[in-house]
Amino acid sequence: MNARYDHVTESDLGVEAPSAIAPARPAPPDATTLESVEMEHIQHVLESVGGNRSRAAKLLGLDRKTLSRRLKRASDAAAKHGNGAEVSGPGRGTRG
Repeated sequence: MNARYDHVTESDLGVEAPSAIAPARPAPPDATTLESVEMEHIQHVLESVGGNRSRAAKLLGLDRKTLSRRLKRASDAAAKHGNGAEVSGPGRGTRG
């Protein structure tokens, strides 16, 4: 590689930068944080497996204990904000 300056450019590597960057998808109106998007996805997966946390964790690529901790964190946050919404889907409080 023969860099002409003290930094490497696309032309030094024999590649070209993309001419346009794909536009960003608009965020769903109710999903304003990564945590809320994550919880929405976790809820969807839990519902799809009938609340079975072991199966949900496996589908999500998580350890069951990690999934339980995330659900507890979301439940605690909901309780703190006075939002008594169910956050862990069917089967909450059962081993599965």
